[in-house]
Amino acid sequence: MVAVICWAIWWAQNKFIWNKKISHVNDVVILAKMYLELQKNVQLKDDYPPLFSDVVQDGTKILVKLQENQIKINIDVALFIATHQFGISLVAHDHLGDLVEARTFLWWERRT
Repeated sequence: MVAVICWAIWWAQNKFIWNKKISHVNDVVILAKMYLELQKNVQLKDDYPPLFSDVVQDGTKILVKLQENQIKINIDVALFIATHQFGISLVAHDHLGDLVEARTFLWWERRT
C-alpha cells in the first residue's frame, strides 16, 4: 500500500510539473485505491483487458498485464541543475512481477 501511495503522489507531482494541474489529497487517495483494485483484478483474471486507461482523467494508461516471457522496463530520469548532473534509473520486471534487473547511472558535466 505504501508503494502505491508513493506512486500516486509521484503521479500528482508530475501532473503539476508538466501540466500545471493541482491534485488534492482526496484525488491521490482515490487514484491509489483504484490502482490497487485494478491490480487485484489483473492478478485474479486471465481475461481482463490487457490495457486500460479509464482510471486516470488525463488518459494516462497505468496498467499493462504482461504475457509470459515479456519484460517490462520502467525508466526514470532526474535532472540536478545546480550541480550540472543528471541520472537515469532502470528497473526490469518479468511477467510474474519478479525483478530481472535494476540499474542507476549518474552523469555530470566536468568543468575545467
